[in-house]
Amino acid sequence: MDIKLYEFPHSHFCEVARWALDHKGLAYHSVPLLPGVHASKMKRLGLQSSVPVLDVDGTLVQGASAILDFLDERFPQRSLSTGIDVSEANTIEASIASMIGVPIRRMCYESLMPHPELVRFCFMHRSGMLDKIAFRLLHGVLNKRLVAAYDITPSGAASAKNELLDAIEEFDKRLDGRAYLLGDSFTRVDLTFAALFAFMVMPENYPVPWPQKFNSLSIKNWFDLRSSSRSYQHVVAMYAKHRDKLS
Repeated sequence: MDIKLYEFPHSHFCEVARWALDHKGLAYHSVPLLPGVHASKMKRLGLQSSVPVLDVDGTLVQGASAILDFLDERFPQRSLSTGIDVSEANTIEASIASMIGVPIRRMCYESLMPHPELVRFCFMHRSGMLDKIAFRLLHGVLNKRLVAAYDITPSGAASAKNELLDAIEEFDKRLDGRAYLLGDSFTRVDLTFAALFAFMVMPENYPVPWPQKFNSLSIKNWFDLRSSSRSYQHVVAMYAKHRDKLS
């Protein structure tokens, strides 16, 4: 069986797929993509430009939540949906993606873009030399595309912080007195939540190393100030207890 995962190595959305594959003990080949240029590869596959994309013996699945659906159906071992309603899980995952995944992405891009060496590391950590050279040459063009696509501006980042504060408050309430977000055990919902919040916590067992310079960025201090929240501590707990195999 041949399993490939098309991804951006530091993408928290791609981490959802990586974690699910690792959780199920499935061996796979990571295919790191060059941002911006990756759209042509996706088009050749007959897909939209977003990642992650899972390829299992030629069957293509695009999007984190869809990949979770597919993996639990195709590989039922260590199910991530035991004891929960999958349609409810899909709804919560969509909320996590929009309330957490999107604003945290905007905040991180806005903080990282003045540091091109960090941007290069995040996107190109697993790439070959030719892709790394191409990324350097295309860096200016790609920056403009990212700014336009994700509103990576000071005002956009400020708005994202407010959105994230609202999300932390809402999920803190949901986690009050609960060990897990849905049901009584670790499920795809907790996996999605922890993966999309990973940049806030920077867990040690995240499968891509964190550059030391991250610690000096102002956004890291902003995240650290939320470390006492239930949401932050839930991410810490999920990575410590359930991220048991690294990519």
